[in-house]
Amino acid sequence: MTHPSDFSSDRAPDEDPATEKSPQPLAETVNEAVGRAGDLVEQGTEAGIQHADRGLELAAEGAEGIATTIRRVSGEIRTDQPQIADVADAAADRADEVARFLHETDTRQVISSLEEHVRRQPLLYVGGAFVLGAAVSRILRGR
Repeated sequence: MTHPSDFSSDRAPDEDPATEKSPQPLAETVNEAVGRAGDLVEQGTEAGIQHADRGLELAAEGAEGIATTIRRVSGEIRTDQPQIADVADAAADRADEVARFLHETDTRQVISSLEEHVRRQPLLYVGGAFVLGAAVSRILRGR
């Protein structure tokens, strides 16, 4: 025989005990998911920066190679065309400066420097983005 107290509960009669959830585990799950997402973003950012740092190294090596080639050509033409050789030497010096900058600077510093420059001259970058977009558009339409 059933007793009336067997049916008593703090729930309404139409509530299913299986659907009852405490808000605390849900909040913990959301916090855990947000934490994991943040970790993934951080790992992705770090991997991207490492890849960009390697790109800077390759660019520095390329600039050094360009400087070496310019100096070689400059030496070859110096007797016949000394003025052009002087201009070539100046270009080689610039390439060396670029290479030195790229060797001494990491990606975060480049990004920071670029952000600062964009803040000082935003119209230059907006105009550059417009020109780049127009050029890409023409190239894609030509296909």
